[in-house]
Amino acid sequence: MTYSFLPIFILFLIMYVLFYTLNQVVSNKKEHFLTYYLPFYNVDSNLLSNFYKNHNYNKSYFKKKIDFNDIIIGSNNYSFEFNNIISRIIINKTLTYKIVSVEINDRIKALNLLYENKINLTFTNLLVISYYNYKNRNKLNNMFVISNIYKSYLLPLTKLKYKIYSLDTLPYQTKIGIMYKTNSIYYYIDKLLNDLNYNKGDMIIKVYDTEEELQDGLKNDEVEVAIYGLSLPSTRLNELFNYDYEKDIIIIPFQLKPKLQNIFLNKNSFFDVDTYDLNKISSNYLPKKFGNYYYSRNRPDIPILSYQHYLITNNKINDETIKNITTLFLENIKIINHILPDKFKIERIGPRPNISRYLQYHHTTIKIFEKYGY
Repeated sequence: MTYSFLPIFILFLIMYVLFYTLNQVVSNKKEHFLTYYLPFYNVDSNLLSNFYKNHNYNKSYFKKKIDFNDIIIGSNNYSFEFNNIISRIIINKTLTYKIVSVEINDRIKALNLLYENKINLTFTNLLVISYYNYKNRNKLNNMFVISNIYKSYLLPLTKLKYKIYSLDTLPYQTKIGIMYKTNSIYYYIDKLLNDLNYNKGDMIIKVYDTEEELQDGLKNDEVEVAIYGLSLPSTRLNELFNYDYEKDIIIIPFQLKPKLQNIFLNKNSFFDVDTYDLNKISSNYLPKKFGNYYYSRNRPDIPILSYQHYLITNNKINDETIKNITTLFLENIKIINHILPDKFKIERIGPRPNISRYLQYHHTTIKIFEKYGY
């Protein structure tokens, strides 16, 4: 009996070809795209922080470059802390922006750079804006408000021994200390004194470079009154009151003669007269009694002037960016305030009539305010 192996060989060959073909089809069933993830920016993580600082998103190991929209924000050393917090929130919430923070301690220079489109956003207030309007009126036409942010206070300090209990009863040639261009009062002091009915030269103005030097000037009797523009509560201010063992340093309340007070507030419509709870500052401050005033833990409310800070931009930034930032503030105000320290808390996002005399809101911001019922 003879056997033919040819049919068996052919069958084996057919089965091999079928199995090989099927294997190739299955093995090629895979995803033909690159997947990568953009991490949230976190200053506490060196790896993720360096991812941004070293521009790693531009490195060649990405098949396709991730494109960010750059936003350059200018702020002084005081608002730099607020800037960093807000920048991190913008990055985390949108994932489409790269924030470049530039420290600019001269507030007028910051507005000039915004006008020249060398920065896209900056933080300012109406004490500075009113001064800038006087010097560069036409330039404000190219600047717009995005949102109000935190507020500061005009805070005059003196010592009990000088017997100065009101800003409208300063003795002739009173020595007044202020800070340099980092502080808004530097740009406002001349208007303040003029609107309080003092003549030029009636007072002696001494300018200090830092808040610490200004406080030393008051402590060492170089000046009789120190005028600050700052947000409360203030750590450095609390340190000053803690140092004041004799409880000689007082905050001068804003309470002028009725007629002068009405005229002053009409001329300075960007101010609000707030009542501030002195229990929120150093426990060493209260009680205080001077002139007709008495403040204690049970009677802690003092009238002082407050003014708003604003986030502003120019006419070069695109509408989509304005929309994203405005919406971020409106929809995440509770989250933002939870992260911000007390001195930077934002009371309410929305249109503020006080600023319209100098700056208009960005047209995109106006549309969003209307959408939210303002």
